Amino acid sequence: RLQGDWSSDVCSSDLSLRQFSQAREYTLFQVLLAISWTYLARVCQVDDLAVTVPIDTRTSDEFQNSVGNFVNTVILRGQFDGNWRFEDILDQAKERTIEAIQHSQLPYEKVLQQAACHRDEQGRPALNTMVSLVENTEDISLGATMCVPMTLDLQTARFDLGIFFKQHRHGLDLQLEYSTEAFSDKRARQIAEQWL
Repeated sequence: RLQGDWSSDVCSSDLSLRQFSQAREYTLFQVLLAISWTYLARVCQVDDLAVTVPIDTRTSDEFQNSVGNFVNTVILRGQFDGNWRFEDILDQAKERTIEAIQHSQLPYEKVLQQAACHRDEQGRPALNTMVSLVENTEDISLGATMCVPMTLDLQTARFDLGIFFKQHRHGLDLQLEYSTEAFSDKRARQIAEQWL
């Protein structure tokens, strides 16, 4: 784990993003992934990048009523050239997410080993950005017990940059988790503001 911090901002209503994605038969996550890829490619001035994405691996009916964290991390690679339209990036995001779902049972560490992924001095994989969408986490009930989500300030970061979208009935929140070694508070706020 890295020393880290959070920056939270409320994006404008996600209604237009939902309408856009539904009209073109993309998921909201695929649209957010395409936007994230585009933003990161421009900021980093690269035409080939990979982000990590958490994915639900509770695919078997026998686990549907089990309590636990059934999540794996997958790698989604975006490749661009100067002539691509945003629709091309959306198509790529859709294709890559479908492929990731099909291969979601492969352990993340095994994928990194097979890909001979470059690691930094501390042994962390060079894949240092995560993108995630959490949908409708407001009211969770377990029988008669109501659960309320809480935000914990752990002062750590799992990646250099985590772009976390939380969807709720009022819109979409953006939370950035960032390594304080890689980003200053000012730069993290600039990133969040550029999304709004």
